[in-house]
Amino acid sequence: METTGIKPLLIVLALMIATAVAASRVGEPELAPAVGVTRALPRQVGRFTGHEMLYCAEADCAEAYGADEFDDHTVAVCPLCGGALDTMAPIERRLLPEGTEIVRAFYRDSKGSSFFVSVVIGGRDRMSLHRPENCLPGQGLSIRGNRLLDTPLDEESILHTRLLDVRRQVGGSDAAVFSHFTYWYIAPGRETPSQWRLYAWMAADRLIHARMDRWAYVAVAHDYNPLHEKESLEKLREFLANLRPLIIVPAAIPGA
Repeated sequence: METTGIKPLLIVLALMIATAVAASRVGEPELAPAVGVTRALPRQVGRFTGHEMLYCAEADCAEAYGADEFDDHTVAVCPLCGGALDTMAPIERRLLPEGTEIVRAFYRDSKGSSFFVSVVIGGRDRMSLHRPENCLPGQGLSIRGNRLLDTPLDEESILHTRLLDVRRQVGGSDAAVFSHFTYWYIAPGRETPSQWRLYAWMAADRLIHARMDRWAYVAVAHDYNPLHEKESLEKLREFLANLRPLIIVPAAIPGA
């Protein structure tokens, strides 16, 4: 039996069991107030202009809009049903644990290239943050590849993210759209593309330090032509290198 993938899982499970035992004896630690990312996405990322996404809070409507569709001086309500607008879709608001926060935006440049950015800030329940590999297939997407993506940030640091090669069919035809979907997790002073490391840190913090950090999940998606995949990855790296310093909270970086 292959053991390289099982050992980290066993370590995490052991930490989680120990955490549950400790929590039953001393109670749950307080949730740290600090978040490692900003709670609003930047308006500009390099040459790309962002348009924040809003959703009608009425479950029977749930229409999605760009925040720029509404004038600053008007109260933003759904033009279709008059319902309130929210940063989360109604089904997310209903299913995700209390304390979860979500912000999303589309970014476009003058040449028609675009990126979709989603930031999910978790609360006390770690189920706020789940692997997209578990939910993307339920949205009609197939995952064709799964690997790490390294993005140089400067001469000394590299951003490590998990990269999924995603495909979705167009209507009922044979045509397909190809996308690169990359994500990673951020807490004050910490970053990782691994959910197992995320869970291990969560468990160790509760057990050893009696602390609960608020973790955030950051995802970036970008459609591409499979004949020009190399160029697409370079565009994705450029976007990530420009995005990261704009969403990281400087005070959360050790030594900052």
